[in-house]
Amino acid sequence: MRVDIEFTEFFSYQERWLKYEELLRELLIYQSRRIMLLLNGRQSTPYEITHACMVAEEGGGYMRDYIGDDNGKLIQISFDKIRE
Repeated sequence: MRVDIEFTEFFSYQERWLKYEELLRELLIYQSRRIMLLLNGRQSTPYEITHACMVAEEGGGYMRDYIGDDNGKLIQISFDKIRE
């Protein structure tokens, strides 16, 4: 009898907390630079995006899309849920 086991990576609480803090700090910096942050097409906060990314990490995740102006300056980051 053959048994297929899907590998799932598990993170300790401390590792997840560090990832959460790192993402939140990054997004707060973008926000302080007046870069618009979107979550699934609507304007959102660093806290909402961080929470959504950490929850979704186990079941897909989010893809970032960086949008610049005509001069190449970053003006928006969009987080879109990856649909499986």
